[in-house]
Amino acid sequence: MEQRLSNAYKMIEDLNEKLRRASDGSTGRGSIAQLLQKIREQLNAEFERYRCDTEESMKRTLNEMKMRLDQRLRENQRLQEEKDRLEDVLAKIKGELNQIQSQVRASCFYTASA
Repeated sequence: MEQRLSNAYKMIEDLNEKLRRASDGSTGRGSIAQLLQKIREQLNAEFERYRCDTEESMKRTLNEMKMRLDQRLRENQRLQEEKDRLEDVLAKIKGELNQIQSQVRASCFYTASA
């Protein structure tokens, strides 16, 4: 980008020098119209290059962001599946614990009454 900016400043300086020469009368009347046309063409070409470069840069950035988002979505889905699996394991362990507690209470009841 700095190189582009440097080139743009150089082009502006060159064009300013041509305009100074044209306004000093060192070129003919027809040359001023040609010079202005050339300036327009150079500025349009530079703008088009800048636009294309900016567009490509934006496309790359958007693609990188999309890839990161897709990666995060996949990771989030994986973590959600792991969470669901762990919740199922926890529920099973709680059920087994409740069953064991019931058996212990029942055996204590039978032992105490015998």
